[in-house]
Amino acid sequence: MKIEWVEWEAVPQGLGHGIEIHDLKRAMGNSLIAFVHELEWTKNNMPRVTVYRIHPDDVTTAGDLKTVRRLVDAKIKKGEIFHDLSRRFRAQPNA
Repeated sequence: MKIEWVEWEAVPQGLGHGIEIHDLKRAMGNSLIAFVHELEWTKNNMPRVTVYRIHPDDVTTAGDLKTVRRLVDAKIKKGEIFHDLSRRFRAQPNA
């Protein structure tokens, strides 16, 4: 399975089914930093999973996003819906 990370220009509205990844160091209402698109990969051996993410900034740095990528990729490869990544980064399934 290929996991493709795509940077978005702005957080889209109405993300649909998937898993939201939040950075608890960010302000309320602005904590969404990534989104695992769809949940089909948990049931089927999908050839590709797309994860959208923000551009690094002063709060969520490139190093932070690299950590999130490592954690999320490992969870996706297990094929299970996940909830928490670490004390700082939280996952919220959206079905």
